[in-house]
Amino acid sequence: MINLLKQVTKEMTDNPNNSIEEIVEEYKKRLQDLKENPYEHPRNNFWLAFIAQFFRLRCFSKIFREKYFRGNPKISEQKTPEYFQFRNTIMNVLSVRDQLDLLLVEKHDIATATLDEIRKLDQQLKEQENRITTTVDLAEWREILKPKTQGWWWFLVHPWDQRDRLWGFCTLVCLAIFLTFIADIVPRFWAGGASTFGAAAIIGSTILSLVLGGEALTQVLRGQEILERVLKNFKIHKYFYQETMAFIALILALTIWIIHLSSLPRIAVYFREQGCQEYYHSKSKYGCQSQEYNRSGVEVDVAKAESSFKRALAFNSDDEKTYFHLGLLYEDAQNYELARTHYQIAAQGGNQNAANNLVRLYILDKKYMEAAAAFQQLNLRNIPEDDVALNYAYYKNLGWLQLELRQLDKAKGNLQTAIRLADNKAPAHCLLAIVLEKQGEMVKALNEWESCADYNNGALPEEFIWSDMAIQRTEVQTKP
Repeated sequence: MINLLKQVTKEMTDNPNNSIEEIVEEYKKRLQDLKENPYEHPRNNFWLAFIAQFFRLRCFSKIFREKYFRGNPKISEQKTPEYFQFRNTIMNVLSVRDQLDLLLVEKHDIATATLDEIRKLDQQLKEQENRITTTVDLAEWREILKPKTQGWWWFLVHPWDQRDRLWGFCTLVCLAIFLTFIADIVPRFWAGGASTFGAAAIIGSTILSLVLGGEALTQVLRGQEILERVLKNFKIHKYFYQETMAFIALILALTIWIIHLSSLPRIAVYFREQGCQEYYHSKSKYGCQSQEYNRSGVEVDVAKAESSFKRALAFNSDDEKTYFHLGLLYEDAQNYELARTHYQIAAQGGNQNAANNLVRLYILDKKYMEAAAAFQQLNLRNIPEDDVALNYAYYKNLGWLQLELRQLDKAKGNLQTAIRLADNKAPAHCLLAIVLEKQGEMVKALNEWESCADYNNGALPEEFIWSDMAIQRTEVQTKP
């Protein structure tokens, strides 16, 4: 084939024809031969050929693979006389057009009628674009023949490449979506400070940005050498470069969108559980599903736990459970302002434990009106009957608030209810002892002070005060 092409080109270029009118007539004759030639190269279905690029599986039928795949969907040269004749006709037309172009450059006094004739003939050549490009590979011809001109007739576009700009635009849109989501997700890993996850996410996103968002993207859209090498390694034909990039970009955009939509809350749960394990040490006893506070005296890594909780909130800012546990952490650190803030957010999200703790902190600050307002966020009907710890905290805090508001009878009833729920917890006994003292029932008060002293473990700051009061009351009664 190479020798034949070179021979045809040499015959045309060696013809010393200096008359532009004669070259135009030759151009017209060759175009007429091209149009009258009935040969039509068989065309594959674009979508089936494109799909076949990615599914090189033996399960495809032999007919499908032979018709649409052929190893690579390159233009096959059918060894028929009709094919060779049509190919030679194409070569003749392009060679004559080359000669015409050289004369147009050399001569400056060309008649307007001649230029108009050339324009009409060029239009006829463009109308044959699909027949030409589906029969011969012009890129291969340019490489072999090294034509003297770089005219547009050597760069006619294959039908499958005519929508490349649209595919390139789709690629840009999908990559913009992908990089936007990446820019939104990656900083979340750093919300609580540096981490292995955060470093991996930054490195990965940086590499993707360089590969997909920088100079390489321009090369992709222009079909340059780097892209060709990559896609050739995967045996992707050049006709499908833009489509392949658009397909990959679409997969990336859909993947990151699904991750953003469905996986962020799961990642938030992961970091919340990690924070619980770091702060409560034993997940089975002090895990996120437990209502126990971290009052065990075990040394914990507060900074790591806080970082994990903050990272969880970065992935799900509406997670009331994380706000609750972060409130516990700040309360244990005696940062009561931050603790109240996080309890308030968690309580607004319906977390009953947070609402109870918020009431308790307001009572400690002697902000009884705020405590009463916070109690409005508590709903006993939303507390499961089998959740003893939460029911106990509800009645204990309610009785405590009523005690401070001097509603002694109501306080007494609610504190007794709390004791019936959990007799071995000190706070309700201590508070009931104070109520009974104020009501003048000293003997009953002493019994409650004794229970207060027996069960008191000093887990809460107020329990230290009540423990001292219990010791003082019991010592006075035991003195002779």
